[in-house]
Amino acid sequence: MYGESSNFIYQSLATGLNVNSCAFCSMCWDNSQSVYYSLNIISSKDCFGCVGLKKGKNCLLNKTYSIQEYENLTTRMIEHMQST
Repeated sequence: MYGESSNFIYQSLATGLNVNSCAFCSMCWDNSQSVYYSLNIISSKDCFGCVGLKKGKNCLLNKTYSIQEYENLTTRMIEHMQST
């Protein structure tokens, strides 16, 4: 869509204002950061495989985790995706 003031957008469709580090997403809207493989995310940070979140943080498959749990689980999930 417009993606104004956005950085590091890869293979994504319809990003909004101030979106940073977004990959393999669709409709990742304003002020979202570090969002991967997600759909319709608004003002969220550190999300992986999520759908329809607003102001989510450290979410994996729409479930919120602590920072350490989120990093551990997403690392394991990425390793599994790469190996299969």
